[in-house]
Formats: sequence, C-alpha cells, structure tokens
Amino acid sequence: MKQASGETGGRRVAVAGYVGAALAVGLLSGCNERRIESYEIAKESVPAAAASQAGHARDHAAPAAAAEAAGPLIWVPQSHWKAKPPSAMRVASFGVPMTDGTEADLAISVLGGTAGGLTANVNRWRAQLGLPELGADEIARMAETIPASGITFTLFDLAGKANGTEARMLAAVAGFEGQTWFFKLTGHDHCIGMEKPAFAAFLRSVKTR
Repeated sequence: MKQASGETGGRRVAVAGYVGAALAVGLLSGCNERRIESYEIAKESVPAAAASQAGHARDHAAPAAAAEAAGPLIWVPQSHWKAKPPSAMRVASFGVPMTDGTEADLAISVLGGTAGGLTANVNRWRAQLGLPELGADEIARMAETIPASGITFTLFDLAGKANGTEARMLAAVAGFEGQTWFFKLTGHDHCIGMEKPAFAAFLRSVKTR
C-alpha cells in the first residue's frame, strides 16, 4: 500500500461510493473542448451542469471552506466546491467545477458493516467503467493511503470509459465505528486528474468527533 501525494504515476484504481441509484454524468470528450457528452455509469448518480468557476487551476489544492459534519465525521470542503442537497443514498454531495466548464460529482455515503467488502466494491466500480475484474492482491497493490485525524482512507484511482466516453473515479473508503464510508469524485478523466490534489486535501481534513 502506497502513501498518496497528489497525482501519482500511471492510473490508479479508484473506488467510489457504494450507492444504488442510476447515474448520468455530463462530460466533455476533452478538457479543452466545449461539446458536452452524456453517459451512464450503472447504479450511480452524477449531475451534469456548467461550472461557474471554469478555468480554475487544479494542479494544487484550493483554499478550504467552512467545516461540515455528518454523523461521527467532520470535514472541510474545498472553497470552489458547491454543496448539494443530501439524499436517501448520500449524507452529502458537492458539485465540483472542472476546467472544461463541466461539473464533476462528489458523493459521500455510508453503509453498515463492511458494505460487501473492498474487493467486491472495487470490481463493481471497475465493471461500470468497462474494466476487467481483479483479485484481492492486485487491488491491494493499487491502493493509496490517506491518513486523516482519527480515520484512515484507502484511495483508488480508476480510469476507463462509459458509453464510449473517457471517465475517471477517485474514491476513498474508510471504516469507522462499525460502518464503511465512501467518498467518491467522478468526472472526465483528465479533469479529475487535475482535481486529485484538492480531493486528497479534502480527505486529510476529515476528523472524527
């Protein structure tokens, strides 16, 4: 298991939140293009919208906003993220403006116990992006570790395609007090890569209470 430090070499396997709703993501076929394409990733839900902060650089973490909380966890979202209403499957959601004018989706969810186990979840998300199933040992080797205050995240970086469009997921998983927490960012491949330092900074802001 490797310590995360921003964008690492090669594409990592990413995990996303364990949710059961249908998902539609609005993405561009390239970060410098203006034609928006839509596609579906099974059993996830990602809105597509024009970003109010298009052109914001993602090669470093942006200043953080005020702290927010859900259950036993407290976190500090990045200042350019836009809070969205929670839902039955999410304890929190954010719209994340991308440099291509789209808005990526950040979902935070929690399930009881081990939520089916890490290997099963990673392979389910890989299948959503058209990637082959991996064994537990291979998945463990691709994991990154993000330590926070009182909790440690296992981060995966997964890139593939959905409906022929390049897509990427950054997702962190952590167990705490008999529950499994999922923090997942989904959007266009290159743009999500640029947002990775901000996402990692967000994970490090998480505290237990």
